[in-house]
Amino acid sequence: MKINLLFPTPVFETCDDADFCNRKLLQDACLEISRRKEVINRTKNSFHRVNTSHLVSDSLHLNDEFLPLVSFIQKCSKSFLVSLGFPSWTLEITQMWTNVGEKGNFVYPHTHRGEAFMAGVFYVKCDERDGITFHNSQERMPPEVLNTLNYSTFYYDGMEGRLLLFRAETSHSTFPQEGDSRIVISFNLRLKEPV
Repeated sequence: MKINLLFPTPVFETCDDADFCNRKLLQDACLEISRRKEVINRTKNSFHRVNTSHLVSDSLHLNDEFLPLVSFIQKCSKSFLVSLGFPSWTLEITQMWTNVGEKGNFVYPHTHRGEAFMAGVFYVKCDERDGITFHNSQERMPPEVLNTLNYSTFYYDGMEGRLLLFRAETSHSTFPQEGDSRIVISFNLRLKEPV
């Protein structure tokens, strides 16, 4: 008898040990964006119970202060692509936005399906209690005994400087925020064919 593990859900994780960017500069830029009229006027919806610039100011990857982060994301996403079996392909960021959270804010489980091949998040400022949960989309009865063959969620603690990349169809969410401030930069990447 054997048990085959099929269809893994890969998540690429790294921390900015090299300090490739100035997180204080990113933090200030994200806070400035969160104060823009179009972001303030954006109503929270059923997926985002957090102040977000998604869909109203989601081209942060084109701003100078975000270029070191963009470069880091491109480097990491290329490494992840190779691991996923796409060595000749590249990725380009199509959207980048910020979520600036306050105590009690949360994001319901959702995916980034559509044109995105990959999605990601970079933690600019956060409390370690305010991380992200990934969900196994297979429906099933909760088991009596949890083990690596049957868990339905996986949680990453909040860690400043952490970058996570994942397939766009991977469901993820956040619990109600416990810390006073949480600033993250989220993004979508599109797969580009080799030329």
